[in-house]
Amino acid sequence: MFEKGVLRSYYVDTYYGKMPKMAPTSGGVSNLAWTLGPKPQAGILRDVGEGILVTAFIGGNSNGTTGDYSFSLQGFRIRGGERAEPVSEMNIAGNMLDLLKKLASVGNDPWPYSSMRTPTLVFEGVQFAGV
Repeated sequence: MFEKGVLRSYYVDTYYGKMPKMAPTSGGVSNLAWTLGPKPQAGILRDVGEGILVTAFIGGNSNGTTGDYSFSLQGFRIRGGERAEPVSEMNIAGNMLDLLKKLASVGNDPWPYSSMRTPTLVFEGVQFAGV
């Protein structure tokens, strides 16, 4: 839907495409495709140096109209560019449009066991609660 930060298309299913006479593309993000970056996760962690590696969301809420979200998560601390101790029951909250503006890097390692095949993503300036 976005290419180099520019909106190029919409998620349109057959029902909602009738009124504006738009051809259907998809009803949701199940067909999401990423333009992969040049590095695997290990290289990205080295570049990050210090941070949080989110590996799972364990509950939360999001508002598809406003973009506001609040999620609990688990993962690992990144120390010295490497995966360190596990973290859990941390929280992240904000607005999805603001978060997408903070996307700094995309890995070349899409997760093969998901319909979205999301690679490692790096967001700068994200605040976590519970660290």
